[in-house]
Amino acid sequence: MDRSRRQGTQRAASEPPAASRLTVRAKPNRRRAATTPLWSRLPKPGAVANACGRLLRRSLPALIGLAVIGAIGGTAWAGYRFVTTSTRFAISVIDVRGNHHVPSEQVRAALPVAIGDNVFAANLDSLTRELRANPWVATAEAHRILPHTLVIDVREH
Repeated sequence: MDRSRRQGTQRAASEPPAASRLTVRAKPNRRRAATTPLWSRLPKPGAVANACGRLLRRSLPALIGLAVIGAIGGTAWAGYRFVTTSTRFAISVIDVRGNHHVPSEQVRAALPVAIGDNVFAANLDSLTRELRANPWVATAEAHRILPHTLVIDVREH
């Protein structure tokens, strides 16, 4: 039903509603006087200090968490760097076991690592793959004995 046809709710066509969206009100002048100094418009030092303190208190848990994560990451990086570059973990002995037909010097020459390389830098999978390329070698296994020994177990045909 059309609102204009309802009875009892009709108003006179000449008077607008009290709170209409079409009512235009004058906005107050927001300009400040040119004589007002800049310093009087700035916030007071106490309000600035209070806001900074509140910001610091709210962000403190996040800053602590960030510092802890940074410390853990930095420690892990430093440990990795020490282990992979230290002379303490340089290969000094390559022990070859289980070989009868292939001399130990030939096995050591076929390896992609040498004496003085880092124990942790030696890729054991590629090492055994290189050894299996020899026709006498049926299987080969490699493992580390820390801090400076590499052991190769060879099973021949």
